[in-house]
Amino acid sequence: MDRNAIRDWRDFIDRRIVAVSTIMMILVVASNHRICAQESIVELQVVRSALADGDVRQLMSVTPGSLELALFGASHQYSHVQAEMVLKKFFRKNRPKSFDIVDYKKSKRSLFVEGRLRLSEEERSIRTYLRLNRTEDGWILRELLMERSDR
Repeated sequence: MDRNAIRDWRDFIDRRIVAVSTIMMILVVASNHRICAQESIVELQVVRSALADGDVRQLMSVTPGSLELALFGASHQYSHVQAEMVLKKFFRKNRPKSFDIVDYKKSKRSLFVEGRLRLSEEERSIRTYLRLNRTEDGWILRELLMERSDR
């Protein structure tokens, strides 16, 4: 290759790097905006933190009544005390490493959240779906579903 061809190739690569860097910056700014929107709901922060830490007491603090719960199978409606016992047993066997919110949809009265719970003992994550309902006092957790993920 002659010097002009090498210079042209380097210019081409430099333009690609600038384009990719710009796209990455846009994605980071967009994801930070989404995270800020999520963090404006205090109860969602509590749920995210509780799932990341496996803190059942904290999780149940935003669940004043019964909870629909499905852990890798059929869902059942549990009383507050029953749900707490089931979740304590689950987190004793499955130590969480982290919890990330993947997507969410908010309506006037409900908040639907999709997340990924990563366990310390496994490579795969657990797909986690949450439904929170708005009340006069804030948001309450009404439904928690977990499914094994391929990723």
